[in-house]
Amino acid sequence: GNVFHITAADLMCHSITVGVGIGSSTPAQIEGRMYRFDISRGVEADLLGTTQPVDLSASMLNGYGDQVLTNLVFDTPIPLYAGEAYFVAVASENGVDNFVCALSGVAEEGTALVRYFPNDWYYLDMLPMVRMNFGPYNAVNEPLKPMASVRVYPNPASDEVLIELPGNLKEQVEAKWFD
Repeated sequence: GNVFHITAADLMCHSITVGVGIGSSTPAQIEGRMYRFDISRGVEADLLGTTQPVDLSASMLNGYGDQVLTNLVFDTPIPLYAGEAYFVAVASENGVDNFVCALSGVAEEGTALVRYFPNDWYYLDMLPMVRMNFGPYNAVNEPLKPMASVRVYPNPASDEVLIELPGNLKEQVEAKWFD
């Protein structure tokens, strides 16, 4: 996870966003955790909140250069106070055997940590892709539902295909093609 120092004003943390690394295994569950951080001793102090667990899926995994983010929502927003430091982490019940966090840049000394169970802490020189969200997150982590009325033709196709979707869609549609 990462250590964040709140400097300007009090804030509310609604959720944690994480990039799940390609080395993570499925099925597994992850959850976000927010701790008060004692800068003078360099350790987390009080556990302030835990997000609901989320089941990992292959669509959440980040390869090199990917920017796939997974949102972990707190049941109740957590107040953060100016002048205080917080440690934001993502955990799996089975530790690093199931979950690897994607990395997103060079870490300042003493700001990024990883814990290997039972209690061995190590500083990282790269930043884990773990972020705090200070407003309500609009997306919902729910399973994708296949559309029963999608038509693709001609089948088989050679150079072009036509995809016919139902006319009453109210959701955003994402399509991916693989060879």
